[in-house]
Amino acid sequence: MSKGLVYYNNTLAGEILESKDGDFEFSYLKEYLENTESLPLSYSLPLQEKIFTSQYLNGFFDGLLPEGWILNLATEHWKFHPIRDRFKLLLKTCYDPIGAVSIHEEGSTTSEKDLNQIESKSTKKTRNPGRCLFCYEDLLKGEFHEKCSKLFFNSSEPPKIQLTEEVLRELSSLNIKDGLTIPGVQKKISLSLNENAKQSRLTLTHLSGNFILKPKGSIPHIPENEDLILKLARSYGLPTTESTLIYLDNDEFALLIKRFDRTKSGEKIHMEDFCQIFDQVTDRKYTGSYQKVAKTLREYCFNNAPSEQVLKLFELVIFSFIVGNSNLHLKNISVLHTDGPTLAPTYDLLSFEIFQEDFKERDNEQMALSINGKKNKLMREDFDILAKRLEIKEKVRDYVYKKFSSQLDSWDKIISKSFLSNRKKNSLNL
Repeated sequence: MSKGLVYYNNTLAGEILESKDGDFEFSYLKEYLENTESLPLSYSLPLQEKIFTSQYLNGFFDGLLPEGWILNLATEHWKFHPIRDRFKLLLKTCYDPIGAVSIHEEGSTTSEKDLNQIESKSTKKTRNPGRCLFCYEDLLKGEFHEKCSKLFFNSSEPPKIQLTEEVLRELSSLNIKDGLTIPGVQKKISLSLNENAKQSRLTLTHLSGNFILKPKGSIPHIPENEDLILKLARSYGLPTTESTLIYLDNDEFALLIKRFDRTKSGEKIHMEDFCQIFDQVTDRKYTGSYQKVAKTLREYCFNNAPSEQVLKLFELVIFSFIVGNSNLHLKNISVLHTDGPTLAPTYDLLSFEIFQEDFKERDNEQMALSINGKKNKLMREDFDILAKRLEIKEKVRDYVYKKFSSQLDSWDKIISKSFLSNRKKNSLNL
């Protein structure tokens, strides 16, 4: 019988297995429960001696699995069915997922291999797009201002990244083989930024790392879109993941993101999304309401400025509505565990509205989760009702509205300097 050893950071916390009856069972180890410093894996998995039993894989563990392109590579590599073999995929692909919880298949070993085994042999080109890839401001030479390179890479010399689509696929397959996967539909792989002694320069290598690389997918302009929307969010004051555009060898853009679930030294920080918190499988990530998320967030963060956490969520919802981000679903809202649970920085932010022209059928839903019982045809009064249900005072609510209104001119300037095509810029009507 296959069994998964469940670790919280480097501590063995429990075991998960598929019973003879076909149910899935998770139990905390007695030693873990007896340790007064032990923490539950999730809001949906409180510390208890009783075994958690379910007919389907628990929502927390299901949420560790990759989706989309990475899931397709994993099922192709392991010859597993993406639905029927969720437990087998959990054992094979979750050696180092997002957050601090990892799954080690009992009796298996995982080895880390160096990217240099498959690294592109092409010569790194230095391009000059005329604007800095990090701040979008004018640039006479190179791809980054020196100060911008220092801010993001902690070095005046940006790393030389030599990657092609072929290498990305090979690297992703290598990550999958070693159980190093990142949840989400978009193409993404985890990378580390290390000093290469032979070349005396920074290079990206295949290790469980502090960066996530997101190349373009089947939808055009994804990296340019996400980097811009993240910048707009940061300019408002929303906490977001740090990001920059980079070039791949084929002269196409990719998005490079700093992981906030890892410290600078590589230590893991626990994180869980609201599918996991609600014990819902990934397929139900569009089922729920922002009111329910806020209510649970308030309960979860009761010792950590809960009203402030709920207000941040309210601002994130309004921001998503303004920029046309109709994908703020349960897996894109998370809790980060540092000094207690708090709302995690925003990630996977895009304007899906500007992609509508690229599809034959238009998606009329403005939001991924319901507001006042609906997902489209939303009006100011719907957000007023949401604010009231979130126990946000009218004075504070109106200040938020006013602050967003005051941002529009500065946002227009950022959009005009972005790397989106002019057609997409014109589609982003704020």
